[in-house]
Amino acid sequence: MLAFNHAQWHEQVRIDLGHLIRGFHVRGCPDTESTGTLRVLKDPDWLEPAEYYGLMIHALLLAAQRYQESAYMDEAHALARHVSRSAWTDGREQRRVHRHWQRLNNRWTRVTQPMLIGGIGITLSAIAALVGMRPDDEMERFLGEMDATYAHYQSPAGFFISASGWGAEQDIIPSTAWQSHDLLYLLERHGAAEDFWNAFFATQNHVAVVLGQTMAWIEADPHWAARGYVTMHGMEVHGRKDRVNFEMHFPSRAGQGRQLSDDMLMPNEPRFIRTDEGIFHAGGRIDLWVRSTADRPYFGPALGWTEGILEQLEQE
Repeated sequence: MLAFNHAQWHEQVRIDLGHLIRGFHVRGCPDTESTGTLRVLKDPDWLEPAEYYGLMIHALLLAAQRYQESAYMDEAHALARHVSRSAWTDGREQRRVHRHWQRLNNRWTRVTQPMLIGGIGITLSAIAALVGMRPDDEMERFLGEMDATYAHYQSPAGFFISASGWGAEQDIIPSTAWQSHDLLYLLERHGAAEDFWNAFFATQNHVAVVLGQTMAWIEADPHWAARGYVTMHGMEVHGRKDRVNFEMHFPSRAGQGRQLSDDMLMPNEPRFIRTDEGIFHAGGRIDLWVRSTADRPYFGPALGWTEGILEQLEQE
């Protein structure tokens, strides 16, 4: 409507936003200055996850500008407080947004995990836009804390650790869809150095690895894989960035299971073994960029291993 001077829905938008505020907004989580929003009216006991609030905040900010009504700005501000004041600090001392609020036994309770790390950029973009229109030290501090979280959880390969709390593939496989939101926010807020795009599109010369609780994410142009640890088979999914389809690998004990196409296999793919003591690199490429979400340390190469031992274990 702003871009094309489109006025056909001018009054209808005002009506719809009034319905949104009256029907969906819930005051009181976590305090009386904060407002959450229902995802659907038929479930009045479940508030929208934090990563979606940017959609509503941006709309209300645009409405405040279009209709010159401060009530829209007030509602946007209350939604932003809901996000910032529901935030929590994780086990790595990083500030994180919450998952949602749930009403149980007539009491609202906050749920923090499982929850995204990368993928909250639309909400942060909206809060940054709010601060630009109505300065707020609390919101500015919150944005700074979240920027620090991004920095802490960024791989040298560029992507952010995806999530925590699932204990499965959701925590370690980066989503380009979600992280496009983060790119939008970070470029809006911080801009980009002259050489940023050269680095962004450059061929990756290392293997990027994210170690999880029971499996690892591994990527090296053009291959990627989600793999269980040695002797701890997981999803065992292999793919290529230039292909739509991916394939699954089964150990030999599974009989005549589906076999991988040769071009789906990452050459000299690194493999990892998890012990009670920690996680070790057990074979394959050694030029690694390793980030870990696991609950035990990563120690690097396991001395004394041979490719023959690894191959035997992989067949069992």
